[in-house]
Amino acid sequence: MENLRLFIHRNLIYLTVSLLPALCAGCETEKAGQEKADRIFAQARAYAERMDYVKAIETYDRIYEIEHRDSYEQVRVEKAKIYMLQRRYDKALNELNIYASAMAEPETLILWVQASMGSTGPVKWKNPESNADKIIRTVEDYVRLHPEDTKVLHWLGVLYSHASDSDCSGKANRAVKTCRKAIRLNPDDPEGYYFLAIACSKDRDKQLDRAEEACLKAIRLKPDYTDACILLATVYWRQARSRYHYYSKFTVDEEGSINVANVQPGSAEELKKRAIETLLKSIKIKPDARAWITLGEYAGDRHIRLDHLALNAYEHAAELDPYYPGIHTFLGHAYGKRKRWADAVKSYKKALKIDPFDPEAGTYIVEARKELDKIN
Repeated sequence: MENLRLFIHRNLIYLTVSLLPALCAGCETEKAGQEKADRIFAQARAYAERMDYVKAIETYDRIYEIEHRDSYEQVRVEKAKIYMLQRRYDKALNELNIYASAMAEPETLILWVQASMGSTGPVKWKNPESNADKIIRTVEDYVRLHPEDTKVLHWLGVLYSHASDSDCSGKANRAVKTCRKAIRLNPDDPEGYYFLAIACSKDRDKQLDRAEEACLKAIRLKPDYTDACILLATVYWRQARSRYHYYSKFTVDEEGSINVANVQPGSAEELKKRAIETLLKSIKIKPDARAWITLGEYAGDRHIRLDHLALNAYEHAAELDPYYPGIHTFLGHAYGKRKRWADAVKSYKKALKIDPFDPEAGTYIVEARKELDKIN
């Protein structure tokens, strides 16, 4: 027995000594691969920050050339984030669907939900067997396993809200209850109130006052919360639909303040004034392309006709995010209202360069060229 133990001991020593160089070489190879992957990630993120998304995607794909499998999931998630910024939801889903059935990371699950919502049209929500229903079931399963994950609860509430647009199964009510549950778990989280506002604003206009309260609470907790400010402006705009219109004249003074002649308390004009002022205040705190675009839309409304402010808003949005969907088309329309036909043509050209099938840009560039020819 002693001889057997001695034999085993000697062989273990021999195997350890023999395999040690290979093990060390493997460690060195893994270390080198990780370092190279880290460099690629840093370079790709730098391209993404500069909004050079094509270069960023190409750089991320270089990970596959070094066969560093530990980075594959991270590459897919980072590429999905870029596709989401470009509103290419199907592309984002192609990267994320491989993890959809067993997502342990809430960030990845939420990204998958956002991509799924973007690629699922409103009509699909009506079908119980649609992807929309499967998305909800997937998130419900996750919440059952992680009932205190407030971030995922927020998005479950949004999913219920989205579904409530297309059916009458009480999902609007479930959306509000789900968001309130998240707030009870974390009452000081501004996101909780923002998502509650989304849920309330979806309930067939019955809870717009509650949506307003939730937005204001979110903004008090986080003054630079751009999404909450945009939603608050949208709530005011929707509230204006049910109020009496006096068709008062809107003007902007030298300090940038909005003035409305003979504005009546509680009127549609007062609420629209609030909406525009909310966006201006938000932009002053934190400039944002979507806030500028919403401001451009509201300022250019046919009942308000602050066309100069609308044009200024679209110009700022295009400068901040030149790849924002539709921005150059909006800018072309704004130039057209000001009879700046040469600038309108340039904007429509940019829109068609980004999306050659943009129907509005394709139609209006013809009209803008005709007007430009009349001048020349």
